[in-house]
Amino acid sequence: MWRGILRNNSWLAAILLLTACTAVNPHIDHIMLGAANLDSGIRELEALTGIRAVYGGEHPHLGTHNALISLGPQTYLEVIAPRDGAKLDADLAGLTKLEHITPVGWAVGVSDMRALRRQLAKSGIKSTTPRPGSRKTPSGDVLRWELVDIEPSFDNAPFFIQWADMSKHPAKTSPGGCSLTSIELEDPQAKELTRIEQALGLNVAIHEAKTPAMSVTLNCAGKSVQISKSSK
Repeated sequence: MWRGILRNNSWLAAILLLTACTAVNPHIDHIMLGAANLDSGIRELEALTGIRAVYGGEHPHLGTHNALISLGPQTYLEVIAPRDGAKLDADLAGLTKLEHITPVGWAVGVSDMRALRRQLAKSGIKSTTPRPGSRKTPSGDVLRWELVDIEPSFDNAPFFIQWADMSKHPAKTSPGGCSLTSIELEDPQAKELTRIEQALGLNVAIHEAKTPAMSVTLNCAGKSVQISKSSK
């Protein structure tokens, strides 16, 4: 019965989706730019944007560290690279081969991880059990969060994050000057990506392609900056 009502009342479907999204508050939390070397990645990002990323800290169990710039009140850009002498997580081995900063992932922030999983499940999208994460900042403060992945995950699929304390969110403590204009994804699983996007009411451009690719466009003081796999 409900499916028939929703088909014939698109406005009602929109209201129900908006209500569900308001409870979860999904938004682009951060975009990851991979680099083989963090210092080189910071310099390249500064050359493109005019903003010098601030050191964020280490990921103890991944063998990586990062540097950050803010893209607004709740969105930031993360340059992530291997730490010298650390054991790199197998899933991040590709970082060592990158010649330029390259989009390697994106995160959707939510206010209620359990509500998110229920909302995804209603759209037939499976997700992993929430797992904790943390890192220590250079000031000695510890940031804590929960993460959830799409199951099974794939190259361009987002992961989901809920911060323990939004007052410590990196977007609020990192240097600003740029904003996010768009994210564009090309992927063999474009239909699945579209299903995820529609379930959460996100605004991401998605195209069918044989090879996964991701392009990010920023506005930095009126200058358009595009960073993609072909960025030089």
